[in-house]
Amino acid sequence: MAAFPLAIFALILLALPRLILIPLHYAPDPNEGWNAFHALMAASRATLYPPPGALTGNNYPPLSFYAARLITHFTGDAIIAGRLISLVSTLAASALIWRIVTNITRNKIAAAWAAILFLAYNVTLFRSYFCLNDPQWLAHAVALCGIATLLPAEPAQLTRVRVIASSFLLVAAGFVKQNLIGFPAAITLWLLIMHRRHFVLWLLTGVFFTLAGLWLCRLLYGASFLPDLLFSARHYSPARAIIKSLPILAALSPMVVASLRLPRQNKQAALFPVAVIICLITGIIQRGGIGVDINAHFETLIAASIGTGIALAAPARKRARLWLLAPFIILVPLAAAQSIAALHNLNRNLASWHGAIAHIAALPGNVACDNLAYCYWAAKPYSADFFLYGQRFLQTGNATALQEAVNQRAIIAAELPSTATSCQSNPLAHLFRAAAPAILYRNKTIELAAPPAPLPVTACSIGSAAPPAPPAAN
Repeated sequence: MAAFPLAIFALILLALPRLILIPLHYAPDPNEGWNAFHALMAASRATLYPPPGALTGNNYPPLSFYAARLITHFTGDAIIAGRLISLVSTLAASALIWRIVTNITRNKIAAAWAAILFLAYNVTLFRSYFCLNDPQWLAHAVALCGIATLLPAEPAQLTRVRVIASSFLLVAAGFVKQNLIGFPAAITLWLLIMHRRHFVLWLLTGVFFTLAGLWLCRLLYGASFLPDLLFSARHYSPARAIIKSLPILAALSPMVVASLRLPRQNKQAALFPVAVIICLITGIIQRGGIGVDINAHFETLIAASIGTGIALAAPARKRARLWLLAPFIILVPLAAAQSIAALHNLNRNLASWHGAIAHIAALPGNVACDNLAYCYWAAKPYSADFFLYGQRFLQTGNATALQEAVNQRAIIAAELPSTATSCQSNPLAHLFRAAAPAILYRNKTIELAAPPAPLPVTACSIGSAAPPAPPAAN
């Protein structure tokens, strides 16, 4: 028991640099500004899902934007609101993991270890998503509410009402973030095998809630909703799926192995080997899409955390704790080094960000921001989506909307990363640099470029690299 306070203390220390960032105007992940703008746009349904060909785009479901909009009323800042939602959602997910393991095993110590392992991976391997303004953890928290509803303390308590409620919550989670595929598929297969009398009800209610949600969104947001959500252009590579997934799966492998060796006689526990396998597969497949990050493996982390907690409840498995801690021999020192570096560089990074935000705010017109947090804090509008529009440009070769915006001075400057980027990953940065722009401002992180009008736009080939930026100044 003495290990619990020590583990919690270590978790807090590793989490501290990410917690410190919550109120600060520093957002190295471009998702934060993107989500903030869409949270503000949630009040105006007409603009939330723009028509095809627009400079902006939205490939996320709507529910997270309304949640962030609500909290923004209290924080005054949508990025801060989203970070707080993410933090609370992660903690709620750990509490729900504890509840699910406790319900299945009645072993609170094993359940506590499951929750601690889940949080330990969050502040080490997955630390870039900890307290990040992104809806991923909110979606998983809602999904875990559905899983907990489906797995009561007594298996006999699995009623039709629980099945319907669970189905609703899993579908609702999908309308927070649509990449939650593994657990719904695993539960469907598990019910077919273990609870056939509930399988049809689960399937019918799931289809009904999904179709009803899509119909309502189509009614609220117009014809652009489904194309924006499901058919946004994105380059895919099977090789990328494997290469990006391998380090994550290697770090999770002790928990994955533990989860695959659960007692067969426990019907509730039998869900999690199935879930681990399916979540592994869906996570790897998702990771092949350019722009898809480590969040593709969060369902695997959740399934493996619960499965590990169930495994630890067996008396013969107590010695397995040392094996489960093996990845942290590497992960903890790496996370500690990142934490120390983040704290050491914090003032310098803040000064860089504040300077860039001030320069963007002072420009007498709209700016296209690669990292939309700069434009958000500079009170500039959401003028262009570098990722979604860029991927569409790679697919079609058509940049008419961008040309018109620059030629008509609707966009007078672009915020670009100071380091070279490939055409595949950031074609708009490639195009702006290829246009020989005037450099208005530069620091170690970004540069502000004024593209010439008319803007010459030429196609760039997949894998080509943008010319390197000149040495940083200012």
